[in-house]
Amino acid sequence: MRLEFKGREALQDLASISREVVALLNARGGEVWIGIEERDGRAVAVQGIREPEREQRRLRDHLVDSIAPSPLEDEVGVTLHSDEAGNALLVVEANPRKDRRPYAFLKGGGWHFLVRVGDRVRPMSREEILRAESSSDDESRAIRTLHEEKTALQKQRTGLFWVRIQPLVPIQVPLRETWIEELLKDPRRSGNRPMGWNFAYPSRTPTRKPDRLVHGEGSSRHTEILRDGGLSFRTPVENLHWKGSEREIWPYVLLELPVSLFRLAAAIYKRVKVPPETEVAGDLAIFGLRGWTLRPGSPQSLIYRIGDASRFEDSVDFVREDPLELRCREILEEPDKCAVRLVARVYEAFGYGNDDVPREFDWDSGRLLIPE
Repeated sequence: MRLEFKGREALQDLASISREVVALLNARGGEVWIGIEERDGRAVAVQGIREPEREQRRLRDHLVDSIAPSPLEDEVGVTLHSDEAGNALLVVEANPRKDRRPYAFLKGGGWHFLVRVGDRVRPMSREEILRAESSSDDESRAIRTLHEEKTALQKQRTGLFWVRIQPLVPIQVPLRETWIEELLKDPRRSGNRPMGWNFAYPSRTPTRKPDRLVHGEGSSRHTEILRDGGLSFRTPVENLHWKGSEREIWPYVLLELPVSLFRLAAAIYKRVKVPPETEVAGDLAIFGLRGWTLRPGSPQSLIYRIGDASRFEDSVDFVREDPLELRCREILEEPDKCAVRLVARVYEAFGYGNDDVPREFDWDSGRLLIPE
């Protein structure tokens, strides 16, 4: 996250703060700490703020009035902090929403579109403004598509395990080229185990449709590659069970299925040369999960064998409203870690933490190694 520091004198010129906030909103967001003296881009001294509550209200009102679109609470917040000596500081948090870009700084009756690049703030070009507007439309459409697919599957009230990957700006995947089919039929081509829990059906030929390639249609493993770069996988929830008590999730299945899809995505994105900074959403849901159990740790560990399994009882389905926000670079470099970040949400829903994810996934190396 980008951090900026401003001395307390900045409160005498609130426009300088809102200008900085707009530039962060049009980049990737960040924080502006007020009450800290800066020199050569580094914090050198804490000054503190007098009457911090009053200054907090005044700054918050100014930001709402001087930024367009007027920021919502989750986009721009102003909070009070203090250091160990009790000096009061103000922190402005800028969290841009993709569907509301570009942001403008309102001054002198004009709209000023600014962006932070490196250590400086500069005006956005007309092309950047138009691209931001177009990108916002694309991103909104992509997130809406992902949400609609998830909602439609949930309404079927059928037990399903579902994983979805969706670039937020369209890319072009050549669905008619044979290498796409080979990736679907041979998991080894994307770095997956040939006999592992994955998306592949070696004996089946994928079906081409106008906007997607469908593999395993009507079967227990249904995979789709969309022309715009999206990937989707679903399988009956019963396939999460392999060993253990009835309706108990086998951890290796829970880990390897989404990892296999993210490795497939990495192979495709590398082949079609998707820009590394392209934003991608990842999502995972389990419909009909109520009553299922999950044990902590690796099946090879003692705690797994003697510990109690946790049961999912909070709701019928495991569904999160917030997709995982990723960059294509992360999928290309660490596809396993991207997938396990989604799986970790499932462990969280069962009352576990990251340390309870099986040790076959190494958080440091970002690699999953399932024993043969």
